[in-house]
Amino acid sequence: MGLDDACWEGYEAVGTKKKDGKDVPNCVPKATAAKPEVEETEEQKAGLKIMSAADPKVGDKVRTLMKEGKPQDQAVAIALDMKRRGEL
Repeated sequence: MGLDDACWEGYEAVGTKKKDGKDVPNCVPKATAAKPEVEETEEQKAGLKIMSAADPKVGDKVRTLMKEGKPQDQAVAIALDMKRRGEL
């Protein structure tokens, strides 16, 4: 039985929480489920600093996409494509 199987319909598990000293699924409504923060590595931070210095809008978009769960290389590709199309 997975974490999401333990939640009611319309809810999904976002990690676990302590209840009565036990770890239980943290079930939240699907519409409000937030992705856990992903810690940036030092290498990623350095790359984003360079990118932000060259074009702050691209760097900001990459950070936003990464917070939404996109891998860094995919986020960079999306942000650069958006800049090329004039959307940033």
